[in-house]
Amino acid sequence: NWKALGSDTEKAYDIYYTFIRSPNAIMEINVSGEVSEEINRVFQQCSIRGERIPDDVFDSAFGDITNLLAYGPYRRFLNSILYQKFASSTGGSTGSGNKTNSYSKSQIHDSIL
Repeated sequence: NWKALGSDTEKAYDIYYTFIRSPNAIMEINVSGEVSEEINRVFQQCSIRGERIPDDVFDSAFGDITNLLAYGPYRRFLNSILYQKFASSTGGSTGSGNKTNSYSKSQIHDSIL
């Protein structure tokens, strides 16, 4: 029973079943097949051996997600003409024009890299 291995392992399994493992992943994230297979392999091996899940098990998923945010659809959205027109018409803010709640593209980019 993996719950007997401790709370960190239990948390890792919660993350695994919530975000990674299909078709049971209720909030599946978009990671490469290679990363998904690697994580699945680690969980299977640790389960069979009764070992604790390594602390770095999700590092490759984090890298995939970070790259997707930095270079994928979000980047295309930020660079789109429609968004550029909107951002320039609002002075870079959204909603009521309160700039304290807005973020520049460089702030967003820096926060995901």
